[in-house]
Amino acid sequence: MALQTIVSRENSPLDPAVVTVGSIHGGTRYNIIPDEVNLQLTVRAYKEEVRKNLLAAIERITKGIAIAAGIPDDRAPIVKVSETEVTAATYNDPQLTERLAAVFVKVSGSE
Repeated sequence: MALQTIVSRENSPLDPAVVTVGSIHGGTRYNIIPDEVNLQLTVRAYKEEVRKNLLAAIERITKGIAIAAGIPDDRAPIVKVSETEVTAATYNDPQLTERLAAVFVKVSGSE
């Protein structure tokens, strides 16, 4: 739940951002506490600086919660950032967009 506050409390509303916990995997039985639980997150932002701030906040918050809960350092959360599953935000150049829009109207009609 604490990760959901990153966007609302630490990010400017003028810099859109999203932190999604899309997957949680842990344990094999309902009545056994697992040694490990993996949360898979998605972080989205239009600016690289905002993305870096989100990632830093995720690490800070997860470690802070572990410290507050008395988790020993050797059991502290490990935050891994995938270097291969990163897609930069799409930016549509305004001049190119205008040119292409005109071509699409010419080829396909205004409807």
